Amino acid sequence: MTTMDNFPLVSVIVPIYNVELYVKECILSVFAQDYQHIELIAVDDCGTDNSIAILEELFKSNPQNITCILLHHDKNRGLSAARNTGTKYSHGKYILYLDSDDALQPFAISHLVNKIKATDSDIVVFDFYSDEENKGIGGNLCDKVSLLNSNAECIHGLAELWFPVTAWSKFLKKSFIENNQLEFKEGIINEDAPWTFQVCLAANSIAFLNEKLYYYRYNPNSITYMSDSKKRLVNESNMIALQIFHDEIVKRPDLWENKDIYILFMRQIVIYFTMSAKQFGFRFYMKRFSGIKQLKYESSWFEKSDIPTSYKIWNKSFRSPKIISGIFTYFLIWIQQLKLS
Repeated sequence: MTTMDNFPLVSVIVPIYNVELYVKECILSVFAQDYQHIELIAVDDCGTDNSIAILEELFKSNPQNITCILLHHDKNRGLSAARNTGTKYSHGKYILYLDSDDALQPFAISHLVNKIKATDSDIVVFDFYSDEENKGIGGNLCDKVSLLNSNAECIHGLAELWFPVTAWSKFLKKSFIENNQLEFKEGIINEDAPWTFQVCLAANSIAFLNEKLYYYRYNPNSITYMSDSKKRLVNESNMIALQIFHDEIVKRPDLWENKDIYILFMRQIVIYFTMSAKQFGFRFYMKRFSGIKQLKYESSWFEKSDIPTSYKIWNKSFRSPKIISGIFTYFLIWIQQLKLS
């Protein structure tokens, strides 16, 4: 067996955009890995601070002599485009997405390689930690599951929220990405949710590694403090994500009677309209509700009783006059919010 077989190349893809405060910690965490066969691909997404200058100095030092590649966009294109660019020009057998304000544990890549080799899975999902664990950010990996070994199980795991939807909590075979033509949707903010949905629709095996291998830096600039223009961009992104969910399902009639698919789709609908109501109020909500594209996805689950009550109500709403059902669901959202408060 060759050295390459024992230590396959891992491509770590790091989008770079205005992260001068954190990029050094991020890159040094890659240099500190106890696994050396790494290709570090940084994608310059045309920020305005000193991130790239800091990065270039770090690449010069490179104490472990890791292969370092810096790619440049000609204009700011966003996180999705940067990840897609890095993936396109990567050479590794495996892919790991690392956000440039986060960091890896020194043993992260070696443990991930060992796990994916031992299970021969398409993907390894793993745990993470954060300074904000008391807010429920960490510990989102189900500790009762070790391997999902069929496409149906992978979809079920996503529906049951057994692992986060974040791209950076997944270690993937590049061949799996290429064979299924998986890309991040460009031009939206919440790219991870539709991407993970597409990943799970394609996957036949997902292994679980219950180790906190990744440091996630909590972003205090939550939607609560966003400008109206940023909130509208988030809202548009959620609408596009919902459309991606819908279109992917429509392409797979064999999944229309799958309860997990139904739950995933209805969850996305509720997320989108709940955020619309809370962020922009009644008039905006009614405009969105009235303008939603007619659903082409039909399933007997829309009529069955073995589903959450809230989903039953939404089902009937989409098959009722838009004005009446829009008003009803708008007030339903706020009634549910009052119950939670």
